[in-house]
Order: sequence, then C-alpha cells, then structure tokens
Amino acid sequence: MVTGEAAMRWWARGLSGVVSAALLLSLPGPAGGGPFRVSTELPPLGEWQQYEVVADGYALRRSYSLEPDDTLAVFDLNDGRELWSADPGVGNVTTHVASDGVLVVLGSAREDGVTNMSHSQTVGLDLRTGRELWRRPHSLVGPPAGSVVAITCNGCREDSVGVDLRTGAQLWRAPWQGTVNLVERDMALLRDDQGTLRSLDLRTGRLTTLGTLPPGSWIVDATERHLLVKPEAEYPEGGGTALPTTVTVYDRATFAKGQTFPMPKPGMVPWELSLCGEDTVCARPDFHDTQLYDLDSGKLLGDLPNFALGGAVDVPSRGTVVAGFLNPGRRGVDRPHSQLLDRRTGAVLADLVGWSPVLNDGDRLWVVELALGQPGRLGRVDLDAAVLRVTPVARFGTGHDDCQLRHGWLLCAGRDLATAMRLRVPAETGAGPDGHWS
Repeated sequence: MVTGEAAMRWWARGLSGVVSAALLLSLPGPAGGGPFRVSTELPPLGEWQQYEVVADGYALRRSYSLEPDDTLAVFDLNDGRELWSADPGVGNVTTHVASDGVLVVLGSAREDGVTNMSHSQTVGLDLRTGRELWRRPHSLVGPPAGSVVAITCNGCREDSVGVDLRTGAQLWRAPWQGTVNLVERDMALLRDDQGTLRSLDLRTGRLTTLGTLPPGSWIVDATERHLLVKPEAEYPEGGGTALPTTVTVYDRATFAKGQTFPMPKPGMVPWELSLCGEDTVCARPDFHDTQLYDLDSGKLLGDLPNFALGGAVDVPSRGTVVAGFLNPGRRGVDRPHSQLLDRRTGAVLADLVGWSPVLNDGDRLWVVELALGQPGRLGRVDLDAAVLRVTPVARFGTGHDDCQLRHGWLLCAGRDLATAMRLRVPAETGAGPDGHWS
C-alpha cells in the first residue's frame, strides 16, 4: 500500500451476472460532448464471462467458469470491435497483465481437473493482433517493470530471469534465493527456508538481503514501514496439523517484533487480514463483518457487524479513513451503500447511500450509483475536504449491475447490456490496486 500517496486498495469488483445483450447508451451531459468522449456497445457475454479493461482503449473477455475454457478475446473500446479471439495454449489462464501494447498471460496445466502451478507457462501476445511474441516456461512474477518481465519457477529452485517485454529475450538471470512472497511495484520479496528475506529488483535482477523472519513464516501484507507475518503451521508428534492462530507485525527496517493479533480463523486465507494504512490492522471474521486493531498497542478499536471492508487510505488532513459496504437485509439496511469511517473513533465520516466505490485516485474516491430502473451516476468524494460527500459527475443510463473504472474507461455491465465509456473527467489511468494487493 502506498500510504504516503494516500493510495487505497479496494476489493476487486469484477463484472457480475450474465450479460445476454448489449445496447448503446444515451449519455446526457453538458454542452461540448458531455463527460464521456465515447460510449461503446460491447458484444453480449456468455455465462460466467467477464470484461476487464486491461489498457487504454482495450478490454479483455475471458471465462471464469469451472469448466475449462481458455479462450481470450480482446476488444477495441473505441468502436466495440473484437480484435482477436484465441486460446493462447498455456492451460488454465491464472494471471494476465497488459503493458506497452503487450498482453502477458500466465497459465498452468490442469491435472485431473486441478490447476498445477508448478507446470506453468508465460506468453507475450501482441495486444492488438493476438500474435504470439514469445513464450517462456514458469511463472510471471508480477506486472512488467518498465520493459522487463520477471519470470520464476513455482515449486522448483531454478534461476529467475528477466526478459524483454516485446521480444522475450533474456535481460538478466538471478539464482534462486527463496519463494516469491510479495510483489510491490518493481520489487519482489523472496523468503527462503531459513526465513531470510531478500528483495529482487525486477528491472535488473539485483538481489539484496533485508533481514530474517521466523523459518516457515509468510508475509500476509506489507506497507512502507511494516510487515504483517503469519507463522508456520506446526505438526505435533502425535499427528495432525496445528494451524496458526495469530499474526505478528514486524518493523520493516529493523525486523523488530511488534504486536501479535488473533486470526479471524485458524490457517486463514491472506485476504482475511491486512494492514489498513500504517497504524491499523483490519480483520474480516467473514465477508460481512470487520474488526479494527491499533497496530502499536494491539487494542481492538472497533467491532463492525455488517461492514464489509473495502479498503483504507491515509489522508494527511485526517488520518486513516476506512471504507466498507453495508449489505441489505442485515442490521436494518434496506439498500446497499458504503460508509467511510474514522479509524481512530469509528465515527461515520460519510454515509454514501446507494453509492459503491470503484477506484481511489490520490485523495479522490470515485463511486457509482446503480439504482434499479434509474440512470446510473458517476461521482467523486474528495477525501481531504472538511465534509465528505459525493459530488455527481455524470449520468450514464439504466440497466447496469456493476462497474469498473480503469485506464480512463468506465465499463459497466448488467444482465441485458454492457457499455464502455471513455472519461473526460480526470481519473487515475493505471490498473487500479497496487502490486501487493492481497
């Protein structure tokens, strides 16, 4: 989390539902073309399919069905045309990222219906044509670092390599120094069997020893100053497995041990615990509830039923702001909406009835309102304002269930339509959550 720049990490908001038709929207707005440069009809989606904006002007369509379907398709958002559709031949597609006109795809072989990450391939495809540019064994480490793609082996101790984004030519080679635990921008954190933590510069392949954690531990989350670490499971002599029940905060510079916090569930999956800014640990006992702990004292700050954590941001003028969703049918809520809380007091800073966050852009939070039978609206919340409220920016028609805002495009879909809209309003142009979002 880039807390110094007040960057927020939000739950991934994929386009849900089955889209069976697509319609061109009428977009009311001020004179001079309105808030959108273009509104584009996209082809219908099949069951379990989703669109994802992967670059300025391009959307990827893929399937998330449990049934094998490895076909990818890329569309031009300026006119809705399908540019290409193909199976890249890498097995089950697990990760993809676009950069500088190249779509990098990671896939893993299926064995008896189960994805085997130790048998992976990474392939570079021309984003506009689908032409294969290069292919390498093993796994993509993270997003390209400039023009360099880092690749490592999951489940083996072969060297990691950095290859050219467009040609696949090797640019550097680094010896195995541990499993990739976390990726942050242009750096990966590697942890070996003894607990030694090293950084791998994804641009150059340079390895730097950082410090030591308990052997077998795992970094759940990290900020600029702290690491949130889960201990290794224990295997008693009498048999069975004792799953970890706590996590511990470590100082990132000195590796000094800090407070220990209870896990929501023993052996939790990573996204159930996170560092919310530099001073708060957020826990999710289940998807609907949230607990907030003070990082320095370990004190429970708040137990929030029916507050589904969305993210947190450090705002210089007011400290950490925690955001979450209130689900209808629980705690007297009759309409889905979001809340922004002061993490120190639990006070509600803003009650955004009907609005859902789609992106944080510095000190601005972008939100959408999707009311049944009513035009959808795009709005923003200025997080450093004295009073937090939604400023509506644009309307965009009816019939949508979910939206994403990436690379300057608002892409919304519902059961009967899918439409992409190029924004005139200022908006973050990157891919959304940062590299170590968990």
